[in-house]
Amino acid sequence: MELTPVQLVRRLFDANRTGDDVLVLSLLAEDIEARAAADGREFHGIEDVRDWLVGAAHGGPRTEVDAELVEDLGSDVLVVGRLRAFHGGVMWDRPACWLFRVRDGRITRISGFRSPEHARAALSVHD
Repeated sequence: MELTPVQLVRRLFDANRTGDDVLVLSLLAEDIEARAAADGREFHGIEDVRDWLVGAAHGGPRTEVDAELVEDLGSDVLVVGRLRAFHGGVMWDRPACWLFRVRDGRITRISGFRSPEHARAALSVHD
């Protein structure tokens, strides 16, 4: 049975939290595109996104991502939560928002935003 977009995104957050890199990658489409909320960097294709998601977890600052609200928008999923990073003894904690697009049972786009309003505005532009 195929997962709904919301179930798929929740599974991604769970796999990320437990460090299951294999599961994280299995949920992503080969041609995935992503944009980081923190700095706007763009990532294209599963290799690039893998290096960003998995590489950051194993070589960069330790990060924690929490999903506080998950909203079903059909084939899109809006997630509002928090992003925490720990680096050099310093922690920063801030609100975060992501818009996920799901097609054919895989996540095809992850876009980070500073607020749900910005995410919704972007969604209306792309539809």
